[in-house]
Amino acid sequence: MEQESSNGPVPVHSDVVVDVDSGDGSRVVAGSGDGSEVVAGSGDGSGVVAGSGDGSGAVADSDTDKEDITARNQIKILRWIESSTRHKKALEFWEAQDNLCTRRVDNKRKQSLALKNEVYQLIGFYSVFQGVLLTAVSQSNLLHCNNWGFPFSLSLLASCSAIVGVYLKFAAVWELEKTIESEKMSRQLYVNRIERLRSKGKKFKFSEHAKNGSMVPGGSGFAGFILGTGAVFLVLISFSAIFAAAVQRILCNPGPSLLPRQV
Repeated sequence: MEQESSNGPVPVHSDVVVDVDSGDGSRVVAGSGDGSEVVAGSGDGSGVVAGSGDGSGAVADSDTDKEDITARNQIKILRWIESSTRHKKALEFWEAQDNLCTRRVDNKRKQSLALKNEVYQLIGFYSVFQGVLLTAVSQSNLLHCNNWGFPFSLSLLASCSAIVGVYLKFAAVWELEKTIESEKMSRQLYVNRIERLRSKGKKFKFSEHAKNGSMVPGGSGFAGFILGTGAVFLVLISFSAIFAAAVQRILCNPGPSLLPRQV
């Protein structure tokens, strides 16, 4: 290979780098064949750099190109939606409904959490009341076996009140959970429509891509709620039965006295 210059041809070998300046200020740099690089400069300072096929010089990043193409397509679709009054209003309406469903779900979850806290507080008050009642029965010198009916009835009344109160709280939580699940399904429908519109653009058809569809509510959350509620009622009822039986047992079968006998 020979490189023409103002002084004549210059031989270029595969392992030699040659830098030649022409009379008008242009410049040519040639490298080896496995990593060759050509820099051509004109008199005004402009230049072109080209690299060999093994990866040197300017290398196109395929991942970056794909991301750029995807971003350009998305921008193109969004501009088209902005220009289409029908699709723009549909997108705005679906986004508004999405935000509305999200706020409703958040509010109902807060209400459900507040009701569950009230259930725990009610069970705590009930346990304290039964403990105070048992302490009074066991330490009283005025109550005997023939008086066991009054504290037993009081314990039974407290148990029934606690069970009814817990049932009402859990019933309200159950209604809220069903409403939350319905709101989540509605929100998912709007989210799906928004994603289809933004991905398809001009190919989006309301008759085909804006259908409500059929969504099956998740059953795992409801199953866990039912099991948890059943466990709470089982413990509460068992606790109540033990308290009621303990009142009769303490008064009618006090057991041996721990006080020393007087001789």
